Amino acid sequence: MGRKISVNVDFLDYDYKQDRDFHSQTQTDAGWKIADFTDSEYAARNVSHRDITNYAFQVDVEHPTPGLNLNYGLKFSQSQADDDFKYYNTAEEADPKPDLKRSDAFQFRERIGAACFSARKKFGEKRQTKLGLRGEHTQTRGHSITLHQIDRHSYFQLFPTAYLMYKPNAKHSYSLSYGRRIPRPGFHSLNPFKFYTSPYSYSSGNPELEARIYHRCGIRL
Repeated sequence: MGRKISVNVDFLDYDYKQDRDFHSQTQTDAGWKIADFTDSEYAARNVSHRDITNYAFQVDVEHPTPGLNLNYGLKFSQSQADDDFKYYNTAEEADPKPDLKRSDAFQFRERIGAACFSARKKFGEKRQTKLGLRGEHTQTRGHSITLHQIDRHSYFQLFPTAYLMYKPNAKHSYSLSYGRRIPRPGFHSLNPFKFYTSPYSYSSGNPELEARIYHRCGIRL
């Protein structure tokens, strides 16, 4: 009958370790204040370990009928990210221990459940249209172990899509499309810990950062 069911299971395990030494020098009107690495004003060693696990389960159904081609499905995905960052002050200590004020441990969890439906219909050989709707429920949990801070977010969004196409002949076609999209922030952008790169500068994430919603429209000739 032309019906089709597809089942997909995806799994990703990413494990990354890094050990870096770095130093910072202050420049004055007379030039570089400190030139020797071992006597640097700011020298440190960063040891980091990042472990990310992602898995997803998806079922899609293609269901053609005499008047419409229907598609519907379900998807569930989960991401787990664990960051462990240790900072050693190598400028002042011969055998440095981790500086707990500048070391960080952060855990992030994200779950997304989605359901989608679309219908496509042809009007003769020259015209066709497709309408769809996807609903997503997202749950996130960020845990800064260092700062003893837990941030949770839960939200539901709908994402409609529409497509119109007109093909007057074999060489020409015209189409209009619309879709609502949602790029989500990376987990590192949600970590509230302050990462110092010099005595005067640091970077920090915002745990209240929300996903960005945008509308995409297209015209193709």
